[in-house]
Amino acid sequence: MQNHTVLLDAEGRLALPESVRQQLGLTVGDRFILTISENNVLQLVSLKKQVQSLRGLLKNPTPEQSVVDELIQERRRSAISE
Repeated sequence: MQNHTVLLDAEGRLALPESVRQQLGLTVGDRFILTISENNVLQLVSLKKQVQSLRGLLKNPTPEQSVVDELIQERRRSAISE
């Protein structure tokens, strides 16, 4: 765990040290999710990193089968049985 001291300016902005920005690969305009825990601990999570970690979560578990094709077949079967 690393500790860094940052200063809150008059407009409510915090400046992250350059070493931290480089270590985390942050660039100008990056967005963050700010979470405040019950005991008032702040947590910043890079939105870009969060999205990257979620990619693939909803991938088709059976890529040889198309979900769209399965849905179309199911609809056709339903139409025939009506």
